[in-house]
Parts: sequence; structure tokens; C-alpha cells
Amino acid sequence: MSTLGERLSAVRERRGLTQGEVAQRAHLPQQAISRLECGDRTHVRSDVLARLAVALDVSADVLLGLRDMADDAAATPPAPPQPVKRPRTRKAASVG
Repeated sequence: MSTLGERLSAVRERRGLTQGEVAQRAHLPQQAISRLECGDRTHVRSDVLARLAVALDVSADVLLGLRDMADDAAATPPAPPQPVKRPRTRKAASVG
């Protein structure tokens, strides 16, 4: 079983993000991300876990190891397509 830090690192690298970018998105110091990934910190508060999940666009279950990333992608429905708006034709107002 992998650790929280290993899962965090794997998801971050799969997303093509640096530790600094994740830290900025999660409003955390970059050192906090580094410590988690290196195993210096093994426990996180629930609010920090939630911010990391949002920053990485994954479920917190993925970071906790309760669900695989493939399961998470399958469970997240794609966003519905936006309707295409056609331009309105406007008639000039009559003068006079």
C-alpha cells in the first residue's frame, strides 16, 4: 500500500504540476508539499486534504488510497457541452 505522500506525488506528476504549483493552488507553503511527498509528514488535517484534492482535481479518496485514479475518472461525469449561441440579427430602428 502506498503512502499519502507517494499518492500525492504520483497524482501531481500525472497532472504535470510542480510542487510549487500545487502549493499555490492549495494555498499552502511549497515546503508542506515537499514534506508530505518525502514522508516527513504523514498526517494532514481534513481541510488541507480537501484543498490538495481540489488543487489536483481528484477526489480526496484518491489521495487517501480508498480509490484508484482510474476509478475517480470514471466516476466523474464529463461536463455537459455548452449550447452554441447563434448571433442575433438586429434591424435598424426607423428614424422619423
